Amino acid sequence: LDFSFVYEILMDDHRLDEDIQLDDHLAEEKQMEEQRLAEEKQMEEQRLAEEKQMEEQRLAEERQMEEERLAKERRMEEQRIDEERQMEEQRLAKERQMEEQRIDEERQMEEQRLVEESQMEEQRL
Repeated sequence: LDFSFVYEILMDDHRLDEDIQLDDHLAEEKQMEEQRLAEEKQMEEQRLAEEKQMEEQRLAEERQMEEERLAKERRMEEQRIDEERQMEEQRLAKERQMEEQRIDEERQMEEQRLVEESQMEEQRL
């Protein structure tokens, strides 16, 4: 029996085992790398989703603050208009009162003049 031939077969078998182990190791490393990349991708997607949600929340808060500011401005403008309307109504009421008072005074003076004329006419007769 040729031992060198047996030795060659054993060495080939050993090299084949080493190649298989190396392939298994490389496949395991590749799988671990793919898993690491998948986890990184998932973490990045989660980070981006959280950033998007925070931005949407910030925008919603800004929109709400703007709406509140506009509502406050609207209320203040309505109040200013109401105050101006009330002042105008008061001014008109005062003018009306003064005009009525003037008319009353004129009527009283006319009545007094008529009474005096009547008295003078009676005295003359």
